[in-house]
Amino acid sequence: MRIIPLFFTTSKTAISKNRLNWRAKALLENNITAIKNKRILDLASHDGRFSYAAVKLGATFVKGIEGRPYLVQYAIQNFQKYKIPSTLYSFEVGDIFKKLEEVTPGSFDTILCLGIFYHVLHHARLLELIERTQAQFLILDT
Repeated sequence: MRIIPLFFTTSKTAISKNRLNWRAKALLENNITAIKNKRILDLASHDGRFSYAAVKLGATFVKGIEGRPYLVQYAIQNFQKYKIPSTLYSFEVGDIFKKLEEVTPGSFDTILCLGIFYHVLHHARLLELIERTQAQFLILDT
């Protein structure tokens, strides 16, 4: 799995090509059973980089939740520029705790919690809300 060039320009966070590609392989490609033909909820989805990788690996739908509006805008623009059908994704601005409370249990198969867990104060509450989704898989990058 290769993260494509546009994602290196829409964020300054961890922009090393090798690092991003390695993470995509380690976290998603190596967990293909949790990605392919699955509905994914990407917490703190940033500019959509791992949501994009999930779609390219065969996810049927990815919903990204990100707290920073400009990154949600970049995610949408990135998906549009790479002609990803709008039926395969949605991105929205919001607090991941509040948004997880709104998730209908069973509506996602896999939760991506990549690069955010160590930034939150209430780890147990986050894990409780993730469990509440009844997702089959959690990919947690700490």
